Amino acid sequence: MSGACFILNSSAGGGYDERWLTRNGDALGGLGSDTRVMLACGGDEILKAARAAVSGGCSLLVAAGGDGTVSAVASQLVNSG
Repeated sequence: MSGACFILNSSAGGGYDERWLTRNGDALGGLGSDTRVMLACGGDEILKAARAAVSGGCSLLVAAGGDGTVSAVASQLVNSG
């Protein structure tokens, strides 16, 4: 994967869930065919999604949720190259 990857924390207060994807999916898909959107619920799923994005060669990683989501994703970027 060389495109953008969005990790959305569905348990965050922003309401990132299937309904959010339905409303905004077309806009995210417009970023290119390599764009990937992953819904994660809580810490372990966020870490797993971030690891998969990093190991998959994601060129842009976007975390949506709260400060814990951003911290979890950032922790997987440390020393990733």
